[in-house]
Amino acid sequence: MFEIRHQPFGSFEKYLLKSATSEVAFVPAFGANIFSLKFNGTETLWGFENEVQLIANDKSRSIHLAPFPNRIQDGKYFFEGNDYQFPINKPKENNAIHGFVWNKKFEVVSTKTEKEFASITLKYIFDGSEMGYPFPFELLFEYTLKENSFSMSLSATNTGNTNMPFGYGWHPYFTFGNNVEHWQLQLPECNVLEIDGRLIPTGSSNNYKSFQQLENIGTTEFDTAFELTGNKDFFETKLFSAETNTTLLVKQSNIFKYLQVYIPPNRNCIAIEPMTCSANAFNSEKDLIILEPKQNCSGIISISI
Repeated sequence: MFEIRHQPFGSFEKYLLKSATSEVAFVPAFGANIFSLKFNGTETLWGFENEVQLIANDKSRSIHLAPFPNRIQDGKYFFEGNDYQFPINKPKENNAIHGFVWNKKFEVVSTKTEKEFASITLKYIFDGSEMGYPFPFELLFEYTLKENSFSMSLSATNTGNTNMPFGYGWHPYFTFGNNVEHWQLQLPECNVLEIDGRLIPTGSSNNYKSFQQLENIGTTEFDTAFELTGNKDFFETKLFSAETNTTLLVKQSNIFKYLQVYIPPNRNCIAIEPMTCSANAFNSEKDLIILEPKQNCSGIISISI
């Protein structure tokens, strides 16, 4: 039987969806951040361990990237006749990065527990008051935990009176508890995006032939953006640990046409980040979602063992 609990997490409250063997933990009041995901008692996320890390946004662990994922060059963009400027929150690159919902308060809208799953729906309403983005919207997340899987459904609705540019991504780090050199990776069919020195796509891409089957990660470096190809309902990325004989699958519905893969310097985890668009899409407009008033978009990301 699944259940929903809530407990203190510093000055915040964490919610847990759990069964006897599976558990997901998150903080609705601070970005709906998911900081733990366990299957059979084993942690699969490198998440925030305490309130201090959560507030500091250390390595952007599991944050939601909206209304844009990744970077916007110089924080500037032009949309339907007007210039806009986001705050520069990546000063070394002079870029804006990762949107602004990562620390916003989400409301718990509804909960449900059944024999085979538990779910919770969370809502954030944006009034258009952030610098550089005068476009009101509503975000809904539905988190669902089953025995060997977790899914996150996203719905974004334009609640304003004008068209709205929008993109979304999620920034989880996955772990098997040891160094990535011992793991294998398989990517969906994809093209690798060429980037400049500020990690902004140049507009060129090449077919990516590595990791199309399970291959050892070894010493491979990743801070790499991929455009997923092929006409599929879902794209699947696979991680495998021979040491634990465990396969982890990250699936993203086809609204998420991009994937950012990143291995941090400690090499104890790997970020697999589904995105609806690539970096700087507010300027390139490639696969940028334009929502008309009252229009919405939706997608699903799932993790399974």
